[in-house]
Formats: sequence, structure tokens, C-alpha cells
Amino acid sequence: MTAVGQTRRVPRDPGLLLELSVSEGWGDGFPVIPPTRTAVGEMIAAVGRDGGEVLGLMAPTLAPATIHHVAVNAVLAGCRPDYFPVVVAAAEAMLDPAFNLLGIQATTHPAGVTAVIRGPIVERLGVNHRGNLLGQGWRANATIGRAIRLIMVNIGGAIPGVLDQATHGQPGKYTSCFAENDPDSPWPGRSIDGIDLRASSVTVFGTEAPHNIHDQGSATADGLLTTIAGVMSSGAYHQHTYGAHHVLLLGPEHAALCSRDGMSRTDVAAALHARLLRPGHVALPAGSAPGHGHATIRETSPGAAGDVQSGHGHGGGHQHGGGQSGGTADRHLFQAPDDIVILVGGGAGKMSNWIPCFGHSVPISLRIA
Repeated sequence: MTAVGQTRRVPRDPGLLLELSVSEGWGDGFPVIPPTRTAVGEMIAAVGRDGGEVLGLMAPTLAPATIHHVAVNAVLAGCRPDYFPVVVAAAEAMLDPAFNLLGIQATTHPAGVTAVIRGPIVERLGVNHRGNLLGQGWRANATIGRAIRLIMVNIGGAIPGVLDQATHGQPGKYTSCFAENDPDSPWPGRSIDGIDLRASSVTVFGTEAPHNIHDQGSATADGLLTTIAGVMSSGAYHQHTYGAHHVLLLGPEHAALCSRDGMSRTDVAAALHARLLRPGHVALPAGSAPGHGHATIRETSPGAAGDVQSGHGHGGGHQHGGGQSGGTADRHLFQAPDDIVILVGGGAGKMSNWIPCFGHSVPISLRIA
């Protein structure tokens, strides 16, 4: 395999380049775009930073992730240069220690990285936030998410079966990127990051595959949330064992029903938290130690990179006595309501999505420079 930072000649023929990328272990098995000096230079120019700038050391190999290395992978993935500021911000967010990229990269859990984009850049880049936003058909969604994965493999070294030890994996490990549907949301403000509405940002989550929530019959928010809680309360996913933030992607019609009944995002999270209980006599899996951390927001401008702007979440582990029945009192599946992150996205239809997250990671949000 070609080492990080090594320069070599590659064929321009797409078929030959694909064969080389597969034999060298570059990425995901799909065809790639030749990372010519010109193409990489255009990426770097889009962020106005030095190609040799090191963003950090990328787990699990702890190879230096430079702007140049990240740009090479953005080209391979098929990104346009104007997508590159998003890719850089996502890469920097993944390098935040609280995100625990090492855990996500090397676990047997089917953890991938999902990037959620918001702000004016969504319309400018054409990031899908309406119908089929988790599916195919939009270059920005597909290639930004793919670039993130190629960075994790080609710089971080998480090659399946070598350092990536996922038992099954999941399709979101190819690409997982979408935008929030702010125009069709009934609620003002930001869902999680607290960044000024006039600015653009990206949040990275360590995620499992999405799970559809189908409820076309509920006429009230109370009925809808009972349905959603029923889907979210299955006992074998990672948060139940280790504790994590949890993503609920409400379709606009479901969000509108909640808003019509006078509920804010905070109210929805609180109502779900109240419903998501595990009977006290049911033992947690052995070794369980649900805990919480702080998701941070950092500026990506060169002068402010690394500075904590504000936090989200709850600090400190919360021991539930893994493998032991906790008495007879019911226990909340999440320590606090704001561990349930409420997003709005998608198109027409009374559907929502539950996206479980990796238990030893917290979402990290960065302003896109």
C-alpha cells in the first residue's frame, strides 16, 4: 500500500486506476478520480490554507492529516473544490479527542461517521435536505460523505479486516452526509450546535445505520411520540450499553404535528426521555457503563482553530452496574433529554428516522470557514 504522503504516478484510464486503487487498498472499492496536481491544487485553493498544514494525527495509525492529504482524498471521492471547506471542517471535527475517532475506526461495532450540514452553504452547494436525503442522487451528499470515509481509510489506516474490525459494518460506511431541512422545519434556531444562523457549520456523529419510523395514523403528537419511543426502545443497540447522544431525524410532517400541538424541540426530547424507560429488574449487558461527554463547537479559522466556543451534553460517566438488575425502579435509557438530538429533514410523507450512535463518542460541530 502506498504510504501517506508518498507521490507516485497513476494511470488516467478509469479502469486501470480502479484496479490500482483496489490493489493498493485505497478506499472503498468504487471508481476514483485521479488526484492530479492540478485537481489537488484547486481543492487547496478553495480553503486558502497551506497544503502542508497538519490538522492533527488521525487514528488508528496516527498519521498526520495535512490539508494536502485531505485534498487528495476529496479529489478521489469526486468532490468539487467548493465542497472542500466542508470536508476540511468535518476532518477537523473528527480529530477532536471527544469524538473518539480511534474507537469508531477500530471497533467491532458497525460505526460510521455521518456529517450533518446546515446554514447558507446548504443551498449554495446543493446539499440535499428534502426527499431521499439519506439516499442516492446528490453529488454533494455522496462525495462529501465519501471523502470523509476515504480520509478515515487512506490517512487513518482503517482498512477493513486489518485495523477496521467491524463485525458487519453498514452501508453508511461508504458515505453518510445530509443537510437539515431548515426551510420546512416548524422550529427556529439551530438543532444542536448553537452557531449563528447566518453561518454554515457541519456536525459529525458516530452512527449506526438509520432505521425508518412509519406512523401515518397518529393525529396527535402524543400518539406519534409513543410510536417513536417504541421504535427507539429496543434493547440491543449501543447506547443502552455505553450511553450516547441519539439522533432522531423527524420528517417535516411529523415535526409539524409536534409543533401544532405546541411542542418545541426541547419538549419533544423531554417527552421521549420520559417514555424511554427500562424496567429496573431487566439486567444491562455485562460491562455496561453509560456515560456522557461534551460535544464542542470550534471555529475553523486559522487564528481560532482548537478554541472551544461552547459545549453541549453532560459530563461524567454514570454507572448502572453492568450485568446486574438495578432493583425494581424503572431506569431512563438516556441520562438527560438533550442526549436525544432532534433534527428535521426529508420530504413529503409521515416518516421519520432513528439513527443510533456509537456509545463512546459525542457529536462535534465546527463552523465552516
